[in-house]
Amino acid sequence: PLHGCSVDIPSDAKWKQKGYTVAGGNGKGVGKVIAGGNDSGSAADQLSFPNDVVLDEEDDSLIIADSGNRRVVRWARRNATSGTTIISDIDCIGVAVDDSGALYVVDRIRHEVKQYRKGDTMCTIVAGGNGKGEALNQLSSPAYVFVDQNHSVYVSEWDNNRVTRWDKGISQATIVEGGNGQGSDANQLSRPIGIVVDRMGNEYVADRCNNRIMRWLKDELHGSVIIDNSAHGSLVHELSYPEAISFEPQGNLYVVDKGHSRVQKFNIT
Repeated sequence: PLHGCSVDIPSDAKWKQKGYTVAGGNGKGVGKVIAGGNDSGSAADQLSFPNDVVLDEEDDSLIIADSGNRRVVRWARRNATSGTTIISDIDCIGVAVDDSGALYVVDRIRHEVKQYRKGDTMCTIVAGGNGKGEALNQLSSPAYVFVDQNHSVYVSEWDNNRVTRWDKGISQATIVEGGNGQGSDANQLSRPIGIVVDRMGNEYVADRCNNRIMRWLKDELHGSVIIDNSAHGSLVHELSYPEAISFEPQGNLYVVDKGHSRVQKFNIT
């Protein structure tokens, strides 16, 4: 799924709790291959444990965090038979592109987010970079990254069970979700991962180990559960380790349901 969100989602919006499968759901390996597909490996036509992908609209290409090969690769979106390594020697997890075309890459081992501007070979650290920790100038096992229209950088942190916002030019973060220990209360998260921020500044996060999707209204200290399929008591409708999330312009929600090898769609009501 794409990570951008170009719509204003009403703060009182609700979604149908029973989603339906729009990709996968038939075991591993189903679908049209557009990158990789030549077994796991490090050749130009191979990937190894790709973890995240974002569309670079300007170049009509996919930028992929090829985690197993410790690199970021670019694949033309149409009829490409191989990719090009654009960043190497990086323990990448999440990737994002802002409206200027700059690329943001999460380095989970160095506990930082790096920004690469188009045409530059050097990077700028825009989040973390001060070792592993829970201080406001640190990250701990960062996972996914989101960049809003103000170029503020949002980072989900596994070990700190929080999402932080790093405003442009500021060396310390603001905790915007979680940060109150690992748990399932309204002010807690458990291994958060996928993030989306709408134009109103409301944040949405895949609360992975709680098997739910949370929404945190701007400047609120507590979040609310917007998708929690466990109430249905049926494995067909439950989420299992949700990861990436994305919205359609109409507000319909897509969730990568990793535990079931599928993408689920939840219609806005």
